[in-house]
Amino acid sequence: MISLLKRISKFGVVGIVSTGIHLLVLMSVVHLALLPQGLANLSAFIVAFLFSTSAQQSFTFQDRLAGQKLKNRSLLILFIINSILAYALGSHIQKTFLALLAFIPSIVNFSLYHFFSGHPDFKR
Repeated sequence: MISLLKRISKFGVVGIVSTGIHLLVLMSVVHLALLPQGLANLSAFIVAFLFSTSAQQSFTFQDRLAGQKLKNRSLLILFIINSILAYALGSHIQKTFLALLAFIPSIVNFSLYHFFSGHPDFKR
C-alpha cells in the first residue's frame, strides 16, 4: 500500500497531463468559436477524462485495484458527475477564469477514485 502523499503525487502527475489535455482542447475550441463555452468545456473534459480514467487505474490506484479495473458503472458515475460539473461550471464561469474549469473536478475525482478503488462493489 502506498502512502497517501505518494498517491496524491501520482494522481497529480496524471492530473497535470489530463489538465493540459483539457486546457489545450478547451482553449482551441473556444478560440476557434466552434462551440459555446459550456459545450466546449464538456468536449474538452471528455477527451481528458478518457486519458485520466486509464492512467489513474493503471498508475495511481493499481495497488488498491489489485489487478482489477473499475466496473463500468463506477466509470459511468465518475463520468456523469464530472460531465455535470464540466457543463455547469463551463456555462457560468467567465472566460477570464477558464483555467479553473480543469482544476475544480480534481478534488471530486480523487475522492471518488479512492473510494471506488477500495470498495469491492465498484471493482471487476
